[in-house]
Amino acid sequence: PLDPDISKALKSAARLLSIRHRSVHEMENHLKKKFNSDTIENTIQLLKQDRYLDDRRFAQLFIESRIHNNPKSKYLLGKELSAKKVAPEIIEEHLFKLDDRDLAESAVNRKLRIWMKTLDENRVKNKVFNYLGHRGFGFQVIHDTWERVRLRLIDNDLLC
Repeated sequence: PLDPDISKALKSAARLLSIRHRSVHEMENHLKKKFNSDTIENTIQLLKQDRYLDDRRFAQLFIESRIHNNPKSKYLLGKELSAKKVAPEIIEEHLFKLDDRDLAESAVNRKLRIWMKTLDENRVKNKVFNYLGHRGFGFQVIHDTWERVRLRLIDNDLLC
């Protein structure tokens, strides 16, 4: 039989995890609001043991979600994961697989159709540079992405 406090902590953790995966640090912070350190430690251990908490899995899902919903550079993805106290080796393991140029082009492709409807080439270029710059991409990556996008638009007769 579980300690009643641990049982309550597990229910609280389950509610939080039903929304999205969490890092161990995020869960600890959530549990600190209501439970003592022994209860938190035991609860975290049980959640890890049953694989409800796993920073490797969290990092993978977090990056996939960001790439799909709110694309950012590897640098900013790393900073966000660091802020959630994911271990540097886990962050590096997942970011190593990514290429900023692919991330940037994918991010721009989602917005390009909208921009092309109403803007000329210079304004689209400005949009691309600003959009990617605000998402942490470096100048060279932004420039290379713009050139690839521009050539593709020319090939498809969307730019003169």
